[in-house]
Amino acid sequence: MPENGTRAELNGLLKEFSEKISFKNDKVISERVLHHISGADLRDLVIISEHASWNDIDAASNMQNELINKAWPKEEDRNAFFKSWNKYVITHSDEIYQENPELTKK
Repeated sequence: MPENGTRAELNGLLKEFSEKISFKNDKVISERVLHHISGADLRDLVIISEHASWNDIDAASNMQNELINKAWPKEEDRNAFFKSWNKYVITHSDEIYQENPELTKK
């Protein structure tokens, strides 16, 4: 956790983002938020988003931007939310995978 942060604040930010953005984005089939639970550093977050197609990845990104602007219509409110968000989320990477259904345990 950052010095001026708490697990409760991080969970609140994740919940707010999910409710205002992720849950309303119909181009996202499913989404999971995972965090590291072992050891002293609990900042590692992995967000797994599932899309129906490559085109839906782009469409989801565009829709996310629209939903962000609707959720926080005032720029100062948007900036305040993402300032808090960014103290927890310090890196970003894209791993785009395709599932092999034959290997899925059901």
